[in-house]
Amino acid sequence: MTYPSTKNIGVVTFSDDDDGRSNTNIQTNLTDNIAEIKTGYGPQILSKYRTCCECAFQLAMDLLDENEDEVGRQVTIVFLSDGICNEPTPNPLQKAENKARQLVNKYDANFIKVAVGDVTCDTVNLAVPETLGPCYESSNPADLNLNEIVGTKLISGTIEIDGDDQETIFPVTNPEFTADVKNETYVWSGLLGLGSYDVHATVIGQDAQSATPSSVTDTEISLFTVVDLTPPSITCPDNIDITSDNGSCDVVVTYNVVSNDNCPSQTVQLQVSLTRANQQL
Repeated sequence: MTYPSTKNIGVVTFSDDDDGRSNTNIQTNLTDNIAEIKTGYGPQILSKYRTCCECAFQLAMDLLDENEDEVGRQVTIVFLSDGICNEPTPNPLQKAENKARQLVNKYDANFIKVAVGDVTCDTVNLAVPETLGPCYESSNPADLNLNEIVGTKLISGTIEIDGDDQETIFPVTNPEFTADVKNETYVWSGLLGLGSYDVHATVIGQDAQSATPSSVTDTEISLFTVVDLTPPSITCPDNIDITSDNGSCDVVVTYNVVSNDNCPSQTVQLQVSLTRANQQL
């Protein structure tokens, strides 16, 4: 409950003795009361005999169904197990996986699995496949780094060029917070003239244990230059022959020259010369 991203927690315990499912129970409803959560987790969990993972997942579904008003936007199921799912027979592993998938489909839930003691993730993944969520191994769950497990989320990306900030809001993922490497695309669009520009790219995110966004911010600065590799074009008229009046040294000549350039802000200059009697003036 120390994570602001956590709304409520419910506790389901599952283990059997040789007489049945004596410790497969909903220990607490969905609550934000830390003392109640600790009390609910307090009953001794049997460490041997039979284990009904399907029963635990069914109780988790019952817990969510009966507390709809307390269910948040994201449902995360932390599945701790120190053994193999071996009840109910036959096919206990397949039944556990089927029930886990029902939880995922109904509540868009994600799993965080913890293989406790000598159990490996290979064993836990037999009941809840890797595709439904990551798995961690720990001889003592209290030693797990929850910050690394719960992770972060990305919120937005901003690109600034020449004083123009353009922000892209990233879509909300499920789960929102993950420890995975994240990849998002954000863009800047606009018209720039020739020259060199600094590009400032900023990503804003949130750590699961932080109450506010922007706790994970990284800014990278790069430089790019806009160059014009296309020369302008000039279309001149054909040669013009002019004869001046007798006794006159001047004559007005009018002609049109068409110029084009792919950069509209640029000026095209035309230099001309006239010749008389095959001599340049």
